[in-house]
Amino acid sequence: MEHSINYLYNEIFILYTDYIIVGTRNMMNIKRLSILILLTFVVTSCFALPASAVTEDEVEMYLLSEYNAFISANPDVPFVASIFGDQVIHITITKTGEDIELAAVTDSDAYITEITSGEPEKPTLLVTSNEETIDKILSSEDPASETMSALNNGDITYKGVGVTNMIVVGVAKVGQFLANLLGLI
Repeated sequence: MEHSINYLYNEIFILYTDYIIVGTRNMMNIKRLSILILLTFVVTSCFALPASAVTEDEVEMYLLSEYNAFISANPDVPFVASIFGDQVIHITITKTGEDIELAAVTDSDAYITEITSGEPEKPTLLVTSNEETIDKILSSEDPASETMSALNNGDITYKGVGVTNMIVVGVAKVGQFLANLLGLI
């Protein structure tokens, strides 16, 4: 594909220099040149747009393998079980095109026991992020610490649904903030 774009650029350059050297001002040739230049920009911009890097399947695999493995290896991480345990989580990842929406159910230890595509009927927790953050986590050498970093700097946000969950999550966020300040997490 790169060869075609280079060919297009070369043709434009040759046509443009021919017009300058020969001095042709024929309106039809100028229109052709304009269309060729416009076509080049359109084709080039299509290849310059980043492809959607994160897929729903990748997110599901990460949550079921990496996230659950992290919970298993670090059962004493402060606030994880109190925030994410016994929840019906609505996960939304914003991205260009169509957002990824998942429903995850966790047990009391915060393990994801079930994950499905789409929005859950009665979520108790909302988790949001964006494609850039998730892509960074998925391609990281240490996805668990990258996830914690994203949680700490607000690239992944969460909030409780309903009064009780809002209070629990609010108290947990204050505790997380203090633990982060003291270097405990």
